[in-house]
Amino acid sequence: MVITGRLSRARQILEAHNQQSSAAIDIDSFFKKLKEMGGTTEDALSEATWEDLQDCGAPRILARKIAVEFRGEEKADHGPLQKVLIEDNDPTKRALRLTPGELISEYDPQHPKNPIGERLKALAEGRRFLVFQESGKIDVLASIQLFDELDDYGERNDFSVGGVPRKVYKVGDRPGRSVDEHPLLVGVPLRSNGCSEADCNWGEVSLKIRQIYRLAVNLGELNPDDYREADLHTEATTRDEAEIFRIYRKASVKWQELEGIDNLPSLKVILGGKTKPESSHNHPFGQNRAT
Repeated sequence: MVITGRLSRARQILEAHNQQSSAAIDIDSFFKKLKEMGGTTEDALSEATWEDLQDCGAPRILARKIAVEFRGEEKADHGPLQKVLIEDNDPTKRALRLTPGELISEYDPQHPKNPIGERLKALAEGRRFLVFQESGKIDVLASIQLFDELDDYGERNDFSVGGVPRKVYKVGDRPGRSVDEHPLLVGVPLRSNGCSEADCNWGEVSLKIRQIYRLAVNLGELNPDDYREADLHTEATTRDEAEIFRIYRKASVKWQELEGIDNLPSLKVILGGKTKPESSHNHPFGQNRAT
């Protein structure tokens, strides 16, 4: 790679940062300072440390990335060191050696409990910094920027990418992980097949009837403590809609009211979250039922 190629790659990294950051870098000033510092030849650039590049105006994570580009193929000259790294393939030790930017680049949202995810979670101290693209993949540059800002500015709830606000996530969370919620137990997810822990298949019950049951619980018209879940599930699957509406009259009236303002319960919960129960009914059925 010739010097112009290395400088061109550095410019691409800085320009990509400016497109997504509200704190833009003065790119011309960066290259001017780099030249004044002595970065005028290929050999000189390969000796530049990330601290040198930070002094030129690059944020810390980007400075590290550009330093790697400037070293180019010289990384392959460290034969003995590379041999040690190849032989020591312990994933936990490897995660400890990686920089935050490298960790973010390798982070797999579907396996957040592997050494990469655990190391990122520890470094971020459980705070939000991950941004996802529409495809579901990590937006690496945006996530690196937010990680780099954690200690100085704290975490953010959202971040604009290309002018579009995007939610910011913690390690272990990711978009598109909502599942059906138990109609009688707030915050409790149903299994992927629609079944509850009691093996009652609420997925075969229409959303409308499930919403009636949820509203009946919210309004105090139905107390799950007084019933076995299997009995309520049998009621929901054997009686028609009109009968269910007559049994739970208050819930039926409320359903019609909420439908008119498009505000019916979604009966969806996010997997992986630590949502606290919103009611006292998040416990086993039949607690107050006489035997």
